[in-house]
Amino acid sequence: DADLPLALRLRAAQLRGQCLLALGRPEAALREVHRAGALSAGRDLQAGSRLWSLVLEARCHRDLGRPDSALVLLGRASEIWEAERAAPRDPEWRVQRGATARSLYSTLAGLLLAFPADLPEGERARRAFDVLQRFKARTLHERAFGPRTTQGAPADTEYAPVTAALLRRDVLAEDELLLDVFAGEEELVVLAVSRRTCRAMNRPGGGSIGQRVLLFRDALASGPRSQGAAAAAASTAAALGHLLL
Repeated sequence: DADLPLALRLRAAQLRGQCLLALGRPEAALREVHRAGALSAGRDLQAGSRLWSLVLEARCHRDLGRPDSALVLLGRASEIWEAERAAPRDPEWRVQRGATARSLYSTLAGLLLAFPADLPEGERARRAFDVLQRFKARTLHERAFGPRTTQGAPADTEYAPVTAALLRRDVLAEDELLLDVFAGEEELVVLAVSRRTCRAMNRPGGGSIGQRVLLFRDALASGPRSQGAAAAAASTAAALGHLLL
């Protein structure tokens, strides 16, 4: 593929790496990631492409049993995403960037829930909750004011993530429980926060469950047009409740 433009060669190497990782071959996938890195060395690439490579490389290290290396790479990717303030407004590019960010934060949350193993479970859940709230707050802020934080927003407006500590101290009553759901590309993360505890559950299939939630939301938004549609919506609600609760 030497005659292809650099962007296509880079994307091909990334996709080969993704396919190899999905086939359970993280070492071969990591070689493709390094190949993509060699292709892009010294070139000014879009942040989205750098994020994609970092997330894929982190997943390779995770599957090779090197969680510390994976966390370092995901931390670097998170810093790039947080610092990016002038994202292009092209809809296709923004969809790709959004998908990469969801993949980044679902992978990061999954690792934080599992490592370090000697950290209490509640503390691991708290760290994952806080990380996901940063992603959600930034995404909501961009939807409200656009990708450039200074455009259309008050001068002193900045997104302020909610933390588990703030919820437990100032928001939740003794008999209240907050359930927060995050559907990533690979897994579904459900976090439960009360005044006294923070717990988490993650399971595979986050992408498919997320799609079911979106379809259910659309069905509610459009309103039942027939008795059959209402019955289908109720059945979907029951199935999702069983999965999530």
